[in-house]
Amino acid sequence: MGIEGICSNLYFKAYGRMFKGEMTFSGRTRRPPKDPVNVILSLAYTFLTKEVCQVLDSESFETYLGFVHGIRYGRKSLALDIVEEFRQPAIDRLVLLLFNKGMIGSYDFDFPEDGSVILNEDGFQKFCREYERWMTGRNSLAGDRNFRGSLRKQAGLLKKAMTQGQEYTPYCFRKEYQGRAVWPAGTDTPEQDDAAGDETRDE
Repeated sequence: MGIEGICSNLYFKAYGRMFKGEMTFSGRTRRPPKDPVNVILSLAYTFLTKEVCQVLDSESFETYLGFVHGIRYGRKSLALDIVEEFRQPAIDRLVLLLFNKGMIGSYDFDFPEDGSVILNEDGFQKFCREYERWMTGRNSLAGDRNFRGSLRKQAGLLKKAMTQGQEYTPYCFRKEYQGRAVWPAGTDTPEQDDAAGDETRDE
């Protein structure tokens, strides 16, 4: 009925307003991505999907049979089901951080005359380092499990739901960490960013 598409457009419209640096984002584009933000989003989603596939394989799931995503030849629908739970907390937040903090910029991309956008070698290496640090780092102030550990936890919960009839509870970042602000060590919190913005505006 188009409801998912409408919600996605509204979400990414709001998401685009959160970018503060040189990069702008007006909406999701794929195959091929038409701007640097979409390039990194697509790459990060791909990395996450591969990780989810590995975790589900380790629990002996048939990844081509999903609940939310229908069966389609060559598509690992069950992996995509789990990916949906982690898109915003794990990936969208990471991409926003990378661009707003200047960790990835226009110099990390090539812009051929055909209008495509390509992440260059240096940019790819930067992304891989930051992705690994993000997925394995602490994601709460109390030192709770990282995102990679959370992926394993969800796979375990799904297995118990299938084999023992237990209720499956989707991953919820705000619930798991009780709404506490989480930001990687060495960077400003969103509150600090807002305060700095206020000072700039006053000047």
